[in-house]
Parts: sequence; C-alpha cells; structure tokens
Amino acid sequence: MIQSEKSQRIYADLINGRIINKFSIEQETNQLIPNADYSELFTNLESYSELYRHIGFELVFRDSFFFIRDLHLGDTYKEMAIKIQVSLLILARKITEAGYGYELLENENAGISIQQLEEISDDDEVKQLILAAKLGKKTLYEVVKDVLLERRIMEKNSQQRYILSDAGKYFFQQLFEQDIPSTQEAL
Repeated sequence: MIQSEKSQRIYADLINGRIINKFSIEQETNQLIPNADYSELFTNLESYSELYRHIGFELVFRDSFFFIRDLHLGDTYKEMAIKIQVSLLILARKITEAGYGYELLENENAGISIQQLEEISDDDEVKQLILAAKLGKKTLYEVVKDVLLERRIMEKNSQQRYILSDAGKYFFQQLFEQDIPSTQEAL
C-alpha cells in the first residue's frame, strides 16, 4: 500500500527530474545504504505505475533506479539524454587520458574532485563539447553539479568528490556497451 508521506516526497523528486536510486551514499562513511524511496516504489510498483499513468507520466524502472517520463514531451527527454551523454563522455575520456580507470567514478571511496573537474574545463575541446550540447558557457564542474548531481546521476562522497550513482553507472555502461542512440532509449 502506498504511503502518503513517502509518495509526496517521491513525487516531488521525480517531477523535478531527479532519479530515485536503489542505493545512496552515506556521507560520513561512504557506505552505500538502501534508499527507502526506492523500496517504496519497488514494493508498490503496480500502484505507482498506475498513479503516474493517470496524471500523464510513465514511471520507468531501469536496472536499479526509477524516473518518470512525461508522455507528451518526448523531445525534452532527448535533449536531456544528450546533455547526460556528453557529460559522461567528457568525464570518461578525460579520466582515461589522465591515467585513471573508470573505477575512479564508480568507487564510493574514490571519485573525481572539483579541482580535477575545473582542470578538465580548461581544455578547449571540452568547452566546445559543452557548448555543442547546449549546456551554456559552464565549466565541467558546473555541468556535473547542474546536470549529473541534481538529477542524482552522480553523488558526492565524504571527501567532496563525485561518484556515479546506480543510474550513473547504468548510463555510463550503456554508453560503452552499445551505440549512443540506444542510450537515449534508456531515458
């Protein structure tokens, strides 16, 4: 049975474009802990799916996270998918060029720092990619904060470094296991 207080909190997150991940990082210990909102959605999946369908949304379940998609705004989601893809591609390319492996972004005790993101932002190619993806004249740190962190594709650990959430790992994997158009389908 849907719990009213949880349902309202979940709705507020989903309607604002945030993802509900299966786990979230516990700030003090960097341990992954189960997300109660994810459990609420998963336990009552049929009820929530019906509820969101009645108000014009599709509740989407992928691997270990949830998000909603407005059934009438298809192109908006494609634009956001491109912004997410470009952000993740820049991160992937630049961390490998710097000699790091992808585990830098996946390990809750590692992560990429604000300083590293700012250093990457100085690259002219990165600036061009950010502009081409219609992200404005932002640094990579601002893009990570506004696109990936705000939507819960990345999280911040206790060392103030950024790591991929469940959704971030999924999208990251989609980028490199399949062709890019299929990643847009993930959203």
